[in-house]
Amino acid sequence: MVVFNGLLKIKICEALALKPTAWSLRHAVGQRTQTFLLDTYIALNVDESRVGQTSTKQKTNSPAWNDEFVTEVRAGRKIELSVFHDAPIGYDDFVANCIIQFEDLLQNGSRHFEDWIDLEPEGRVYVIIDLSGSSSEAERNYDYKAQHDLEPLEMERRQPSKNPSGSAQRQPEEFCLVRALGFIGMGDPLLRGETTGPSVSSEWLTLCFVVKLQGPRFHQNG
Repeated sequence: MVVFNGLLKIKICEALALKPTAWSLRHAVGQRTQTFLLDTYIALNVDESRVGQTSTKQKTNSPAWNDEFVTEVRAGRKIELSVFHDAPIGYDDFVANCIIQFEDLLQNGSRHFEDWIDLEPEGRVYVIIDLSGSSSEAERNYDYKAQHDLEPLEMERRQPSKNPSGSAQRQPEEFCLVRALGFIGMGDPLLRGETTGPSVSSEWLTLCFVVKLQGPRFHQNG
């Protein structure tokens, strides 16, 4: 895999055809579910590091931001753009995202990219990217997680929430714990408080405790 070292300049211009998820519509009733307008912003990450986020555009599913970001990148593998609905209370709602590999940007020898990119599950985003620096092959012993795009589970864990200053925070570690327990098939007994008996060993409890303390990989600059 090719990694990038140098200066990344990215302009997030606009998005089209964004659609609220079922979770975003949980408080909407009747006809409002058909005409629901999002208050959207885009969170920008390089690999696991938070770079920043755009301004919030209210009451539109085709927002225009034209916000620019410049950041120094070391051994960068991917750029992640995540669209969120700015919820008035609690965690902001995930809308869509895309992942851009530096390797794809560099494969044709150009350091400039300007085009529409498809979002998942719905929508498109227009970005302008300029790279100034060098590329190289990644070390073979790099972290396994770095080889793969973010899975839906990890994307959910990294949803921003609001604190009094309005900046983003990671989700509670308990979310990671609940999902981890689900994967090992032992979520129900623990979540019901049944932490004794032959079905739950001390080894499993130790594992779950470690997972809870680790929490999601979410970093915030500044």
